[in-house]
Amino acid sequence: MTSLVKDFAGLFSGNLRSYGQWDPASGNMITEKGEVRIEDYENHINGKMGLGIVPITDGGTCLFGAIDVDKHDTPEDIDFRAIADRIREYRLPLVMCRTKRGGAHLYLFGQEYLPAKQVQRILTSWRDMLEIRYKTEIFPKQDSLVTSGGEKALGNCINLGY
Repeated sequence: MTSLVKDFAGLFSGNLRSYGQWDPASGNMITEKGEVRIEDYENHINGKMGLGIVPITDGGTCLFGAIDVDKHDTPEDIDFRAIADRIREYRLPLVMCRTKRGGAHLYLFGQEYLPAKQVQRILTSWRDMLEIRYKTEIFPKQDSLVTSGGEKALGNCINLGY
């Protein structure tokens, strides 16, 4: 295992009870129960599998978050240059990656775990500031994995960049 894989896994650290695996046959992310393995990160980087991570931990914190920009309902391509220019203009600490379906993920990476609710507020504010006119989702989607019945939910994963 290379230091690249370890660094990548460190950036995309999240829930320890579930992760996602892209199923090319169905075109969907399948939630797997259990802890993601370092080999899964390596296989993702090497293009052998698509890996999704649930950003939120059982403690309601996260080390990374993302604005997921989709173009599913619009025929026009996403204007990546315009989004990148606005990210630079506002000096936002976001890393943009193109998704396999032609969308974009704008990742925010932290140096320490922050409350998921705080990350959601920040990313929502930045999404509005960037004036993104496409359908978006904010990850983490949940601010807590504890359900009203006291059980722990698996959470929603986001497919990682390559």
